[in-house]
Amino acid sequence: MKKLILINLIFFLIANFYQAQELPDCLKEIEKENVGSLSKIKFERVIALSGNRTVYEFSIKSDRRCMDCYNGRIFYDGHCKQVARFGIGRGVDKFVADGYTAGDFGMPKQPNRKLENIENTLFYISKNEAKELKGFEYDDQIEISPEEGLKHFRKGKLINTYKIIPRKFSSTEMNAPRIYYLPSLQLYFKVVERVFYVTKTTFQDDVSTNKIADNDWVKAFHLIKQKLK
Repeated sequence: MKKLILINLIFFLIANFYQAQELPDCLKEIEKENVGSLSKIKFERVIALSGNRTVYEFSIKSDRRCMDCYNGRIFYDGHCKQVARFGIGRGVDKFVADGYTAGDFGMPKQPNRKLENIENTLFYISKNEAKELKGFEYDDQIEISPEEGLKHFRKGKLINTYKIIPRKFSSTEMNAPRIYYLPSLQLYFKVVERVFYVTKTTFQDDVSTNKIADNDWVKAFHLIKQKLK
């Protein structure tokens, strides 16, 4: 019995040795990177994908004592470029690079969400929960247009116009509707299923490095849609 255990252990060590040898040189150093005293990054496996593509899976595991520490999986290609990650820390973190799908990495396929076109549409505010946005009231109207901005009407009269900047999705917002930036208020907003969301966090500039956590979005308005003639 002891001999069998010893043989299995030897095979396990040999398998791990050869698997480690498959790593590109730049990925061999990743396990040594400092991700915090309560977290550890570890190489897990090599995954062969269609089109003769190879990716390398690493895990990040954190001590249970650290509630906000990151836990998840990160994937790199043969050129040591990060192509996907799925994890959770202070918020949910999801990223899949162009040319890949979540299914390539063993993640369930994301449901297709029908993205509603909210541009050049007049919305009536049926419920107002906004603490971050002042001056909007029940039965006010808003119209969203990238060219003309966010127009705010009351009883058919234009009372304010806010410049908006359409923004691409960040890594935490896969399958999300289009996001817009309000420079004058330093907030982002989006509309999902007739609910107008804004960020609690203010951002100085609309730049690609701004990452919006899932728990940063708060409900502002409930809307009723009416097409403009």
